[in-house]
Order: sequence, then C-alpha cells, then structure tokens
Amino acid sequence: MNKKIKQVFLKSSVIATTLLPSAIVISAVDKSNSENKLSPNFDEFKAQADKLIKSFLKECIEDFIKNIEDKKRALAKDNTKTYKNKIEEMAYFDFIIEYFNNKNLIIDNPQNYGLTIIFPHVISRNKKIQMANIEFDKRMYKNVKTGVGDFTDYNDAVSTDGKIKKEGELQVNGLKKDEFSKILTKYVESLKKEFNKLVFSKEDILELGKDFELVKSDTDSFKIKFTDSFINKNVNITLYLKSKIKKRFLHFDLKQNEESEEPVQSESEQSNPIEKPPVKPLVPGKKLTNNKINSQVIEALPNLAPLIKHNKLDLSKENLMIDFKNNQANHDDYFFFNNPINTRFKYSVEDLNIENSELYAWVKLSDRNNPSKLKRRYKVAIFIPKENEIDQYKAIEDIYENQIKTIQETYKNFYLSLDLDDTIDYSKLRSNELENSLSNMIDLAQKINSGNWDQSFKQYQNELIQDLSLKYKVSSDNQNLINKSNSQIQYSFLKSLINSKINNNPYWFTFSKSIEVVYGQFKEIISGNYNDFIKPNFKAKNINIDVLNKLGTKIEKNVFRLKNVALEKPIQVKKWYENYLSITSDIIKDFKTLSKLALNKEIIDIDPKIENFTEQEIKDFINAYNDAQSSIKNANIKQNKFEEILGSVLISIGLLFLLVNIVFLIIRHKNIKNKTALLLNILTLSLSLILIISGAPLIVLSLKGM
Repeated sequence: MNKKIKQVFLKSSVIATTLLPSAIVISAVDKSNSENKLSPNFDEFKAQADKLIKSFLKECIEDFIKNIEDKKRALAKDNTKTYKNKIEEMAYFDFIIEYFNNKNLIIDNPQNYGLTIIFPHVISRNKKIQMANIEFDKRMYKNVKTGVGDFTDYNDAVSTDGKIKKEGELQVNGLKKDEFSKILTKYVESLKKEFNKLVFSKEDILELGKDFELVKSDTDSFKIKFTDSFINKNVNITLYLKSKIKKRFLHFDLKQNEESEEPVQSESEQSNPIEKPPVKPLVPGKKLTNNKINSQVIEALPNLAPLIKHNKLDLSKENLMIDFKNNQANHDDYFFFNNPINTRFKYSVEDLNIENSELYAWVKLSDRNNPSKLKRRYKVAIFIPKENEIDQYKAIEDIYENQIKTIQETYKNFYLSLDLDDTIDYSKLRSNELENSLSNMIDLAQKINSGNWDQSFKQYQNELIQDLSLKYKVSSDNQNLINKSNSQIQYSFLKSLINSKINNNPYWFTFSKSIEVVYGQFKEIISGNYNDFIKPNFKAKNINIDVLNKLGTKIEKNVFRLKNVALEKPIQVKKWYENYLSITSDIIKDFKTLSKLALNKEIIDIDPKIENFTEQEIKDFINAYNDAQSSIKNANIKQNKFEEILGSVLISIGLLFLLVNIVFLIIRHKNIKNKTALLLNILTLSLSLILIISGAPLIVLSLKGM
C-alpha cells in the first residue's frame, strides 16, 4: 500500500453576456469561410516579411555576440568558479561565438542553423492556409496555421519529435495588410526580446572529460578534442548547437503562431482605447517596479500529472477516454491536480489519447488572470491502477483529493487576509515589498506541499493516507474519516510552514517584516508631506487630523503584535493561524485607508475640470476618514472589552483573597497575635487591596471608552 501511495504522489508532484466587444481575430481562417478574400496587397507580404526578419536577425546576432564577449571577459576575472567550470563555460562561449560568426549565412538561411522562423513565411507566402494541431516535444499547439508544401508546412521541422494533425479544409489566407503587419511586428519584437535565451542556455554547456578533452597542440598550446561518445551522438559541435537551438526556436515559433489566433482591437477600438488606469502605489509617492507575470514564469511551472477522481476509477482507460470526450462541459469532474497553493495558475485536462496501451492527457496550464495570453500545453501519462487495486486507490484518491482541498482552503485564507482572492493578482497589493514576500512564501509552501523542500510533511501525508485508507469503506459514508484526515493534514501543513524559514527568518515572520517596512514607508511619507499636503487637506475638509495619528498608532501596535505572533511556536496551531490572519487583515485594511488619507498632493489645488478622477478621489478621502474612525472605534471597543474583563478578573481575585483573609481571621482569631500569622494576614490583605485597586480603574476606563 505504501508503494502505491508513493506512486500517486510521484505522479502528482514535480515541483453569459449579451454584448460582445467588436474584435478582429487575426487568423488566416474565418471559420465561416464565407467572405474570406485574399488581400490585394498579398504580393507585398513576402518582401515585407523577408526584409523585417533579416533586419531584426542582424541586430539580434550582433547584440548577442557582444553579450557573450562581455560574459567571457567577466568569466576570466571570476575567481569563485572552479578551474573545470571555467574551462567548460569558456569553451561553450567560444563554440557559440564561432557558430554565430556565420552571421550572413544565418541571415540568408536561418533554417540551416536551427533558427526555425516559419510562421511569418506561412502567412506571407501562402494564399491558402491549412489549420492544424501540432504536437512537438510533448507540447500541444492548437489552431496553428501551416502552409502548403516547402518548409512552411512544418513537416520537416517537427518530423523527428512530433506530429501534425490537420483540421478542416484549406482556407483562403484572409489577412488584411494591417493585420499582417501587426502579426509580423509582434513576432520580430518578441524574437528580439527572447533571442538570447533561445540560442544560449547553460544547459548546453559541454562537460570536460565526458564531451571534450584538452590536448596539447604542436605549438605547446591546448586545443579541444571531442570525445568519441560525443561524436557518435552529435557528429560535431555545429550539429550539436543546431539541435539545441532548433528545439527552443521551434517552440517559440509555434507559440507565436498559436497566439496569433487571439482577438485584437478593431480600428474603432484602437482609436478610442480603454486603458486600465495605472496601479497606484499603496504608499503615496512610492515608485513601483513592474513585476508582471510573463511567459517565462509559466514555462517554469511543473508539469503536474492529472489524478483520476475516485468515482471515475471503475472506468477502464478506454471507457474513461470515451466518457471524457463525450462530456466536454464537465472535464473537471474527472481529474484533480496537486496544486493547492499557487492557484493563480489553472491545470485542466483538454484531451485524452491512448498510445501503446498507455493513457495520455493533454494538459493546459494557464494564468487565470490572463488565460488567453499566458498558457501552455503539455503531454503527460496518467497512472491507471490494476483492476484488483481499484478499491484501494478509491480510498487513496478520495482522501488525497480532500486533503488537497483542505490545504487549498487553508492557504486561501491567507490570500483573503491580504484582500486578494485565489487568483493571486499581486498588483492589487500595490507594494513591491508585499509582492516579493508573498511570492517567496508561495514558492516555499509549494515546495513543502510537493516534498521538494523538506520530505517530512510529504512523508507524514503518505503515512496518514496509508493508515486511513485501510479504514476506508468503499460502499459506506466515510465523512467522519475524511474530516479526521482533513483536520490532521491542516495541522501538519501549518506546522511545517511555522517550522520553515525564508532567508533565515521564520516563515510567517517574513510577511510581518515586510508589513513593518511598508509602515515605515508610510511614516516617512507622512512626515515629509504633513505640513505641505496632509494637514491642509484635513483642514480643507474640516476634519480632525488626530484621526490620522490615532490610526497610525493603532497600526503600529498591530505591527508589533503581528511580529510577536509570527515568532511564536504555538500548540493550538489553527487558533494561532486565525489570530495571525485576523491581525494581518486588520493591518492591510488600515494600510488602504491610510493610503487614501496620506495624499502627496493638496486636494484644494486640484481642478476637477482638469482631472476627471478628482471628485472620486475626494470622495475616497472622506470615505477613508470615516473608515479610519470606524477602525479606531472598533479597536477601542476591543480594548475596552479587554480592560473590562481584566479589571473584573483582578477585582474578583482581590475579593476572593479578601474573603479568604476574613474567614481566616474569624477561624484563627486566637492566634492573631502570632507574628507569622499576623504577617501573612497583612500580606494577603495588601494583595487583595492591590488587586481591587488595580481592577477598578480598568473597569472605569472601559466604561468611559464606551
């Protein structure tokens, strides 16, 4: 059973609208195919594409060689690397420079050097287009435009490591001139941006001793000699580099091809664009660094294998595939993924196929905040249990899926405390410090969940599932068992986070430290702008500036509390976590209020006719003032309640001691002259009075606060 559970873990862990905006789909295919016409400017497309591609390639290659030369000079001065590593890197730099010194040949025939620039030629040379789905290197690219004949059909490019499935009939290439130009420009600009990482990768560096050796030449200098194993596998260094570059380039080209199917703005929309307002920093005047999620992020995410839900395990792989294909709207009912932390990214099974008696899934991985632009597809095998093991795996998968849901809901509460949801839009934090902390925390939490950081949590989860699966009854209600499992895994997961560190800081202290930094930025901006802007703004609206000071004091106390809580080693982990989230949520809300009050400009100087947003901004200012008052009032109520309770407790204890003292005097009045007894009575009486005197003012203060 233990081995079976490990199989599951290994498979799952690596690390309706009425109005539609008018849009033109940049595509060679109009699915209706009724009005597609060849552009009268089509004959100009080829020359336009060839000229622009050659120009960009020349620029890219020259910049690349200069970059590698700079790397060589830096490497020569680097004393931190071993002699072996320096030799390997220096050799690779020389190989790649020599390769691209054939600049003119590459520009004239990039295909010959692995620079598989195909898509621009598909749409510039072909009057008719064939749509296809292309599988390459275990990735799936859908709605790809291919040409007819020559290299634009992609056959030669993908033949050794993929296949092409044609979709529908040939269609007229209906691109208009402006559409073609936009696609072409996007392609070459993306190429320029990504060129270096397409042709250069440290993974391509050859290993000294394994791939090449240093031998003395006739002039007593050293030269490189490739080993027999390298030559047998790659023939020569030129073909080796070409094979590496070709694969990365083809992925880039296919991705650009696939993305060209995305809608773009029509001419009317372009003349009246609806721009999103820039993100205002949380701390007024604090410059934000743009930390956009890009394609490199999604490329780095693990290729998780889908796990079959327990209620679908009775289906054979053939029936599972048929049933899945017949229920397009309910694909999420068949599989789940071990992705409870980084829920910004969605894994979904798009298609199933059987190859060599094994079931494969095509999985789409997409950014939920930008699903049409940031996505990729990959192919992965699905684990199918043997027929006599199905009941055992029903137990395992049911327990495991519920544990994943529990971890997801637990961590989601952290996002909610930051006023985010599970799509994790970092920009809504409006602070680079908070963004970076959250990103680091998500990264470590993922590693703990997948077992790529510390195996202890994964080992415990394995053992827990093994134990509970033996008590699982397939035909019975297992809710109590599932509840027990969920409770235990939540405790273990939170405990693992508490015990882990980021940059030598306790896990939860990481965010409280960033919150302290942000509060320091607020104090600095308020101090600098107090007399020039903040005080005049409060005076202009005839509101009490003491509210701002009281809000700051409240935040400061909460920051101190949060830091202390973050350093605790709690026994009641769930209760501790709820307290941490409550304080965090309170601070984040107050930060957003403070952000609207501590403006770095004078409201009375703003002309509503000049800035359309001003009236709303003034409303926000007044609303923030009211929110600040409410926040302070609520904090006072809590404080008064605490003081009332503490005062009552102190008075109660004092009265109890006083009562005990009186009873003692009555019972032992004959021994009252005994010095020891007398001293004890005096001390008890004094303690009683101290407690009563201490508690009474707290009660009075709490009543005044109310």
